[in-house]
Amino acid sequence: MIISVIIEARSASTRLPKKVLQNAINKISFLEYLVLRLKTLDFIDNIIVATTTNKDDNEIVKISKKCKVKYYRGSEKNVLIRVINASKKFKTDLIIRVTSDCPVIDTDIIYQAYKLFINNDIDFVSNAHIRSYPVGMDVEIFKSKILYKSVKYAKTPSDKEHITLAIRNNPKIFKQLNLVAPKNLFMPKLGLTLDYKEDMILLRKIINKFKNKKYNCIDILNYLSKNKKLLKINNKVKRTKYSTV
Repeated sequence: MIISVIIEARSASTRLPKKVLQNAINKISFLEYLVLRLKTLDFIDNIIVATTTNKDDNEIVKISKKCKVKYYRGSEKNVLIRVINASKKFKTDLIIRVTSDCPVIDTDIIYQAYKLFINNDIDFVSNAHIRSYPVGMDVEIFKSKILYKSVKYAKTPSDKEHITLAIRNNPKIFKQLNLVAPKNLFMPKLGLTLDYKEDMILLRKIINKFKNKKYNCIDILNYLSKNKKLLKINNKVKRTKYSTV
């Protein structure tokens, strides 16, 4: 079984243009920083950046090549088909879905979601459908064939934009489980995702704090609990229910 992390990434963003290309630390973009974190997952076979054919995303392709990960270019609006084609191109059996606006995602949480998936007879695992972890720790896991099957239930533009919406909205068809945060990580209203300028400021402070050290979600929360003024940086921004890149 070929296991691939597929990262949806594009430059266009109305809230924060070219956000994943912005500098995270030491001239390393947020996208590159995310890829470097994901490379520590030793149970995966591929990292695939699923971007668009828009010329503005040429820079995303350059970053993918620099990081020596695979990439696929497809539809900007139909993200569902983009991810499906990316999985087909690289013969992926199991998709671990991460969006590019989650640069400080905890790889330990990804592994926990993976173990939950393989130890149960289910079609879909998520830790974000029922929000318990901080926003920005989001991961979804499903077999490629399940995503292919979901296409016939993807009736609306939103279903094609938010690629697992058709799965989540049909629990009688697709067996699913949600990974719920333990008490020490339960902070569903905390934003650790890259949506707005305020998020970028906070994420840079977090990344600069830990620099090259290995760190996880609890390390971030401990740091923020000791520096509560940092929580005020982005606590006024309004989050959309689903992320799209």
